[in-house]
Amino acid sequence: MLWWFDGPAGAHVSANVGVDFLAAQAWLDSLPSPRPTVNALVAAAISRTLREFPEANARIIGGRIVPQERVGIAMPVNLIGHAGEHRSELSMICVANADLRSVREIDTELRGQVKKERSGEPGNVFIKTMFRLAEGLRNLPFFGCSAVCIMRCSARGLLRTCTNSYPQPPR
Repeated sequence: MLWWFDGPAGAHVSANVGVDFLAAQAWLDSLPSPRPTVNALVAAAISRTLREFPEANARIIGGRIVPQERVGIAMPVNLIGHAGEHRSELSMICVANADLRSVREIDTELRGQVKKERSGEPGNVFIKTMFRLAEGLRNLPFFGCSAVCIMRCSARGLLRTCTNSYPQPPR
């Protein structure tokens, strides 16, 4: 199944696929500890696929398609049951230049970022900024709790954007 978000101007496509993972799991199981996670393997596969098909690795900025030189991968992080849950139940981590990294390098990066996010200190600049903005709005009498809820929902909706992983487009 494929979903297009806000087409034709939206740049997000989501797909659900079924994959026979037996060979991939056997490969992961054959590696020495610490073994990379399935998430790291999926991130590596996606980044290599986007490198192979650069037309799919682009951003829409001001109605223009801007190809990206490198591949950055954004992945959600479940914060429920962790110290980071006090801010939100979901966060995001980004792996810059994932197309140049090995599965083990991606795994090391993911584990480090997940640990930081779950500890309650977001490492992603975009997420930090959104939460600071939401916390500041909470203190304004005309915004109150509703604005904080809106900002948190907006942050979740914008988690598809990973500003850390992409260079700024040329002007």
